[in-house]
Amino acid sequence: MALIDNIVAAWKLDEASGNAVDSSWAGLTLTNNWTMPYATGKLWNAADTSNGKYLSHSTFLDAGLTAWTCSYWIKTTMSATAWYIIDKTSTNHMYPFETLINASNKAQVYINPVNSSWQNAWTSDTSINTWAWFHIIISWDNSWRDSIKMYINWTLDWSLTTSGNDSWAIWANTLNDFRIGARSDNNFPFTWQIDEVCFWSRVLTEAERTSLYNWWTGLTYPFASGNFFQFIM
Repeated sequence: MALIDNIVAAWKLDEASGNAVDSSWAGLTLTNNWTMPYATGKLWNAADTSNGKYLSHSTFLDAGLTAWTCSYWIKTTMSATAWYIIDKTSTNHMYPFETLINASNKAQVYINPVNSSWQNAWTSDTSINTWAWFHIIISWDNSWRDSIKMYINWTLDWSLTTSGNDSWAIWANTLNDFRIGARSDNNFPFTWQIDEVCFWSRVLTEAERTSLYNWWTGLTYPFASGNFFQFIM
């Protein structure tokens, strides 16, 4: 299986200005809100979501995902109060899927169980230090109950063991936009750079996760070996 198999979105964020093109087969172009700029990123350019500027799509994740993987690179400039990286919420700010840096500078993910009105949050052991690029992968495997995991810079940070019929799928939600760099209510926007945001409708293998991290140089869609001509410290 190749890394491009079962990919459902690949935003390289290499634009110089304007909307962000989805390089995958899906063609899910992100709307640029408040004239969000781009700047030199981890791999070529990256989105600069400072000052409340963000990218959005009206329907991405509306149908939900069962097994899934989310991957992205981030770089921050100051300690967080709570900075939202990816957000797809419903009414009353319930959390089908949110990732953020919390006030302790830890990576955090919120996910609702399927068909539930409550949410769980999981927090990394690793601190997301300022002025450095971090690669984050979050995945859930619907064939196991102990299979929601977060990897930071290739290393497994935590793995959740669930019980009963818990299901950490990203469930259907058509009420709010999918956003990169801001929460649905515009509070706690992410400050500085986000790069190479990708989603798959499956769990990546260890070899695939290793390839994406690529000894900290990263790998950009379509993930051909050696296509990372530039990397930034």
